[in-house]
Amino acid sequence: MEISIVEKSLSAEGRLKLLRALVGHGESLTLGQLSRITGLHVATVHQHMKMLVEAGLVVRRNIAGEIQYSFDAESEVREKLAQFLEELIRHDILSRLSEIEKSLEAGKQEQLENARKTLETLLKWYPHQLKERFGNEIAELAVELGENLERQ
Repeated sequence: MEISIVEKSLSAEGRLKLLRALVGHGESLTLGQLSRITGLHVATVHQHMKMLVEAGLVVRRNIAGEIQYSFDAESEVREKLAQFLEELIRHDILSRLSEIEKSLEAGKQEQLENARKTLETLLKWYPHQLKERFGNEIAELAVELGENLERQ
C-alpha cells in the first residue's frame, strides 16, 4: 500500500508541531516565527513547510516581500485535520492550566516558576485560542501567579 503525501506529511513530529503552531496562532507566520515558536532550526522548518505546502495542508504566500505560511482549512480533509488539531490544542491547554492551578495551590517558589514558564509556553504556542476561549481566565491566572511570585 502506498502512503499518500498527506499521510507522509503527518508522520513527522516536527511537521505536526508546525501545524499546531499555525492553527494555534490562527494567522500567517514566517519561517523565523515558526522556528521561535517550535524550537526547530529554520532550515528544518523550511524543509517541513515545503512538504506541507506540497501536501496542500499549508499555503505559502509572498506578502510585501516576506514569505508567510498559513494553515489551509478549505478542503474536507484539511477541515477534519483542523478539527483534530483544535482538539489536541484544547486538551494541551486544559492540562497545562491544570498544572498551573496545582502549582498555585502549592505556592512554593520552584513550582511557581514552573507555572510561569508553562503559562509563557501556552501564550507562545496558542495565543489565538487563549484569547478566544480563555481570555479572562488567563488574565486572572497571570495576575494571581504574578502576585504569588512577588510574595516569594
